[in-house]
Amino acid sequence: MQANDHFICPNCHVGYLDLKLTTYVRKYEETMICVPNTPCWVCDVCHERHFDPSAIQRLELLIGPVGPPPNRHQPVTRPAKRAEQRPDATAKPGQKAK
Repeated sequence: MQANDHFICPNCHVGYLDLKLTTYVRKYEETMICVPNTPCWVCDVCHERHFDPSAIQRLELLIGPVGPPPNRHQPVTRPAKRAEQRPDATAKPGQKAK
């Protein structure tokens, strides 16, 4: 397949698929993989995406059969502020906070 080939979209049957570079995003268990500039066929009407099979095969070869290492990042969770803890929550419009 080449960039100048045009195929009818198998999803909407109206638009044409054009070869573009997009970001490939996939979740392997708990780890999300984002690969920019991945060749992809995109419909000009419904925007359905079909990634190039040879590019996906190369990506999976790099990642390996086990997948990427687990994501060890734990987001910081902060307690939500309650309305009564904020000084401006008790003040009425036009009044100053105490």
